[in-house]
Amino acid sequence: MTNKERYKKVFDVLASSEPISLEVDQMKENKQKKYKMKHAAAAAVCVIILGVSTSVYAVANYFGIIDFVGRTSMEVTKKAESQIQMNPDTSQKRNDTIFNCAIKEALCDSQTITLVYEVSAMESGKYLFIPEDATPKDDMGNWSDVRGKSAKEYASEKDLTIVNIGGNIVNSEELGITEETLDFQSVCDDTMDIFITCRVAKQTKTRNVDVTATGRISDTNDVMRLESNFELQDMSTTETTVYADGKSESIQQFFRIEKAEVIQTDLGTYIDVYYINRNGQNPEDGLTFRVTNLSDDWYEGGAEQIKGDHYKARYRLNKCEIGETLNLEAFDCFEKNVYGVTVLQKQN
Repeated sequence: MTNKERYKKVFDVLASSEPISLEVDQMKENKQKKYKMKHAAAAAVCVIILGVSTSVYAVANYFGIIDFVGRTSMEVTKKAESQIQMNPDTSQKRNDTIFNCAIKEALCDSQTITLVYEVSAMESGKYLFIPEDATPKDDMGNWSDVRGKSAKEYASEKDLTIVNIGGNIVNSEELGITEETLDFQSVCDDTMDIFITCRVAKQTKTRNVDVTATGRISDTNDVMRLESNFELQDMSTTETTVYADGKSESIQQFFRIEKAEVIQTDLGTYIDVYYINRNGQNPEDGLTFRVTNLSDDWYEGGAEQIKGDHYKARYRLNKCEIGETLNLEAFDCFEKNVYGVTVLQKQN
């Protein structure tokens, strides 16, 4: 696996200056759940660090936004939690599938869309639902509390037909979605909860969201689709602060930070770093930034080219206060070379 492939697969930027490990094997050792990333921008990178569910598989469980988030380092503030829309009114197109789909919970702010939808079989006792990117050889423990058995073994023992379940937000261009990440949790054999988190570039208080749940019987090519539409309200507040006039320490001069915009919502803190890359280095080649004057440890990062040698890198943190200065350390996430720190001042 190349450095670029590792970077695309996992990107966990820590707030401290400790050495960074990008070994995928460590994720496996921590029993990370499977997830699928879909990129609308070539240089976009998004990461969710997942843990292990403690639920009992044999009992029908409820998995909502807080439950999925609880398996990550991400936090949802009490104010944002109160803005979660439960079972929003949904319209559906004609259902010619073997499953139903229900939108359970949805939440958004000006920067993100988060939702959970549930896919359940119309006839119980016939199917084993597995994630859309899973194979029959995969261990059930990747998405359920059944351990030590492959999906094929489990389905054979219970005489079930394996069905890959997935989906996406189909009007992503209309909504301005640039990244979409899926996580899966099995409720029971034939019911799957799917957690979607999206980064959005367009800001609006009301969004009409079209979600398509998909199903494909294993070893076939035909995909069943069921589209659901609902209205999502942004009830959060948004405040943007600019940090600039940076002073650099030991920075190699192949790039220069122009400014940083800190976007505060009820859900989280977002930092957009605007910089000039003088030698045309691709963002995927390793140039990365981290905040050194904060103790927060949950980051979501990615860079995109704006125009020419001008780039923007986006980082998401748990809700926190920045203060009068923003200390950005530049480093190479592959070679782990630290280039130096740029101290940006809050602009009035």
